[in-house]
Amino acid sequence: AIYDSEGTLWIGTSQEVVYYNLKTKKSDRITYNSEPIRNADAITQDGDNILIAHDRGLTIYNLKTHKQQNVGAAQGLSNVSIRSIATTEDYYWLATRINIASVDKKTLNVRNYSSFNGYEVDEFHSNSSLQPIHGYILFGGDNGIICFQPKLISNRNDEVQKVYFNS
Repeated sequence: AIYDSEGTLWIGTSQEVVYYNLKTKKSDRITYNSEPIRNADAITQDGDNILIAHDRGLTIYNLKTHKQQNVGAAQGLSNVSIRSIATTEDYYWLATRINIASVDKKTLNVRNYSSFNGYEVDEFHSNSSLQPIHGYILFGGDNGIICFQPKLISNRNDEVQKVYFNS
């Protein structure tokens, strides 16, 4: 659960995500494609957006417009069971059940990362992210902690160079 900047309490359970504004006494449920969001593993605020990690992806709820966007398999997530969220200036960083993904905040383009220097996490844990100093992100999992600097991997070139063989 979190309190957002508007004084609203957000609660995620295995059955639903609800919010309750202590000032206005307004409450409601958040849905994903008209169905309750189940298994909310992390909720955080990023500016005017509430980010909800759940077992079908990421829901981005805008506090000003009350509109939401969903990021799931259709947008390119290779694993939709989101366990933790971290944010940088340009990206949402997601620890899914078995990998890490970055989501461009402007375009919602997804990039999936399945290993870091050969280190396999096995499975990430719910709400196990930390952003200490110097631009690092840490995600916790079964085999320990993955620590990385997003700026060093989000701009990498995926283009494979041509390989020539001489006989």
